[in-house]
Amino acid sequence: MSHTNGKVARPRFAALITAVSMMMFTVAAIATHSPASASQVPPSSYGFAGVGGGDGFYTWDNICGSPGYCNSPYLVDNPVDTIYFNNASVSFIKNVLSQHSYFCAPGFGTSCGGGYENQFYYNRTTGSGLQVNADGGQKDCQVATCGPNGYDLHYRLYGANGYRLGYDPGWGFYAIGSIHYDVYEGSSGQWFGANEQAENYLGQVAAYNGYPYGWYLYPGTGSSPNGTGLGNSFSGWACCETNGNGYYDHYLDSNGVATDLYLP
Repeated sequence: MSHTNGKVARPRFAALITAVSMMMFTVAAIATHSPASASQVPPSSYGFAGVGGGDGFYTWDNICGSPGYCNSPYLVDNPVDTIYFNNASVSFIKNVLSQHSYFCAPGFGTSCGGGYENQFYYNRTTGSGLQVNADGGQKDCQVATCGPNGYDLHYRLYGANGYRLGYDPGWGFYAIGSIHYDVYEGSSGQWFGANEQAENYLGQVAAYNGYPYGWYLYPGTGSSPNGTGLGNSFSGWACCETNGNGYYDHYLDSNGVATDLYLP
């Protein structure tokens, strides 16, 4: 992870709301059902991102409960597209992102969580092998209309024991995450994905809410991304989960570059 530019300015509130409105319009423009045949997530896209010292993490979250069996389109869920580094704490990150009602406040049993997915991490220092870390995430029901009639932004954040995922001399203490849209969730036409648009939104929220805490944003989206390349680029309808209408329900979209957030 290396960056050459400085701190990204705090976006104006009105500009952020406008950006959210535009993204909602764009998501609505995506076909609400998949084609007759959808591509699978290729094995080359489901990889292992090495960090200094031999540690690392998988570049997609998944519904797999056993290491070594997760490289399957039936198990892969969403691309990892955010990295919080230097002094990451999962609980602190969630609390900051929930400010100004952009995302639901974290809490056990809250209605703003989602289905749990897993992340595997290898800690070379302890030699403990792959460790399962799961998160149900937080949603943005204060901004969007969630459920069968609307859109919802849904992020998941991964850290061992709910704290941080690991340590690296270059990255410091870090955690990773994924974000996607839930569209018409709970209806027969539900679908999930549009990850790049969701990542862009999360970056703006993090820059705005994290500004008082000294957070630095290095965007992984747009024409000149300045985040960390993870090699997990993919775009299109993906096998193999289907909705009530029998269509594939994951429209995965990743440019392979994660948005980085520096936490002092």
